Amino acid sequence: MTQKIMAETSKVNVGLIRYIGARSCVIKAMLDELDDAQVERIKARSEAIAGNEEVKGYVREFFRPSDEG
Repeated sequence: MTQKIMAETSKVNVGLIRYIGARSCVIKAMLDELDDAQVERIKARSEAIAGNEEVKGYVREFFRPSDEG
């Protein structure tokens, strides 16, 4: 029973991670279409909305340039 629960949970977690990854790709593509000032305003608002420092850290990471461009 434990193995079945773990197997089902991992399917959900992997699916959720892929879903979040897909949303991130769409958002990044949308941000690429904006000018730098707009992106900076969105970044600042995102950090202000974040509920705690851990979430703010993820917001900062999201806006950090990637190695892939």
